Amino acid sequence: MTYGAVLCDPPWQFATYSAKGRGRSPDKHYPCMALDEMAKIQIPRAKDCALFMWVVDAHFPDAMRLIDAWGFHFKTLAFIWDKGKMGLGYWTRKEAEVCILATC
Repeated sequence: MTYGAVLCDPPWQFATYSAKGRGRSPDKHYPCMALDEMAKIQIPRAKDCALFMWVVDAHFPDAMRLIDAWGFHFKTLAFIWDKGKMGLGYWTRKEAEVCILATC
């Protein structure tokens, strides 16, 4: 079986500055994976497959590496999720997350 479209929300790992921050880290809510681990995932895709990937801005460079490892090519931002509440962050407290579109 091959897929014409793939939607993924990678389980990105985050570094925290302190033990206090670990309580809000994603790995307290679900298992996270290293980029190298995710890059090894095989995606059975059709010839003209579209990949929709949710990405927080801090992981944008990792997302580019991941779509390349999976044999896709970045095209554009597909969607922006306005979370409607103040987020957490190192530099800014963003209220949005983007979904990128890549194709093979």
